[in-house]
Order: sequence, then C-alpha cells, then structure tokens
Amino acid sequence: MVNKCSAFGCRSGYKGAETDPTVWFHCFPLHDKELCDKWVRANPRKDFAPSQHSTICSLHFTPADYVDDHEDTNATRRKRKSSGTFVRRCLKPDAVPSVFENVPEYLSKTSGTPGSTASATPSSRRQKEAANLRELEDAMYADDDTLSATSSELLQKLQSETTAPSGYESHVADNRLVIYWLSVDNDVAASVIVKSDLTLVASVNEASFQFPC
Repeated sequence: MVNKCSAFGCRSGYKGAETDPTVWFHCFPLHDKELCDKWVRANPRKDFAPSQHSTICSLHFTPADYVDDHEDTNATRRKRKSSGTFVRRCLKPDAVPSVFENVPEYLSKTSGTPGSTASATPSSRRQKEAANLRELEDAMYADDDTLSATSSELLQKLQSETTAPSGYESHVADNRLVIYWLSVDNDVAASVIVKSDLTLVASVNEASFQFPC
C-alpha cells in the first residue's frame, strides 16, 4: 500500500509528486485517543477523521520530535550504525505534528502554550468565586465609607442613592447636612424656620415649637 500524507496541502506519496526517500510516514495513533485527537486538531483540515490507513509524513514534525533508535536487533545494522553510516530515527511517543505551511488563514490555528487546566477544577473555581466576592464586598464597604466625607459629598451621595426612602428633603447649611420631611394637611397653616445656628422653629396654627439641632 502506498502511503499518502493526510496533512493539508501536502502531496507526499501522491501520484505525480516527487519521491523523497528521506520522508517517512507515520500512522495516526488510533490506539491513543487523546494523542490522536491532538494530531487531528493540529492538522488544519476541516472535518477530517483519520482511518487506520491515514498517515502524516515527517515533513510536518520538527527534529526535536525524533529520537535515535539504539535498540536495533540486527547485528549487521548495529555494526553499520556504529560506523556512522546508519541512523534510524523514531518518532517520540508523545510527538504531535506542528509544521504546516501555506495554510489559508481561515484554517490556521493559533499556536501557543496550552493554558493551565488548574482553573477548571471545582476547588479552584470556588476559590476564584470567593475571591471575587471578597473584592466586591471590599468595593462596597469602600463606597459606603463616609467618615472622611464632607457634608456636600454626603448630600451628593444621598441624592444618588436609589434605595433611600422618598419624601425627605435634604440641604447643606453652614457645612451641616439637614434632612427633613414635612407632611401638612391642606387645612393646617404651618411654617418651618431654620435659624443661623440651625435651630428649627416650627409653627402650626399659630403655635410655635423650637427644636435644637
């Protein structure tokens, strides 16, 4: 059977292609699903599914993917090997093809170091969620810290607060924040006077009441 390379755009082993004796063919590692899936993902062929006859040639591997085989059982070849005239190269068990040239952009895959899978574990996810909650709490507490805020800053914060009860009025007078709520019936005559010392004088139907602040 003639080997034909299954890599995208490669003509190794095909009729009419120049035969290169230095090119070897490697079968897809169907016996190792995880490794085989890596080979399939590395090969930029859309919807490619390898069969028992599918191969990828050595042009798509780097020199680092190979290792010298020093376990040749043939005495004659061992002798020739020791003389330097015979070298047998074997593909490393975990090698994955990575050399693919002239690949269209829509088929190309961004190469890079695979990300760590540590963040995918339930324990690490819980730790990350807990850290996010702590950051959110710290941000909320920092936003609610009013110890060093001025009266104008407190007023601005109060006016922007969506959960504050309605009906109240608030103003800054003499660098003090004044918050009040007036509810008067239509048949009642009333008035409120704020003095310079922030003393309140309320008058209802000609009766006056003074409230020190």
